[in-house]
Amino acid sequence: MGTSVSPWPKVYVLDVLTWHAVAQLEGHEEDVSSCAWCPDGTRLASTSDDETVIIWDATRWREVAKLTGRVDNAMLTTASNAL
Repeated sequence: MGTSVSPWPKVYVLDVLTWHAVAQLEGHEEDVSSCAWCPDGTRLASTSDDETVIIWDATRWREVAKLTGRVDNAMLTTASNAL
């Protein structure tokens, strides 16, 4: 699986072989800026210009938690490894 960030408040999860969308995740209010997978692939974290981080369950494509506050990409990668 791969992810695509966009100038929209959505995360697109793509099949990297076909480039078809597997899931479209909605929950941010502003543009999505980055994403990071946890090492075992069961969770996905996304950040947005709305200063939120959403943790997604990658088996059901549902929001698990929403965190608020400014987060940079290095912090997102570190956090996703700890999930």
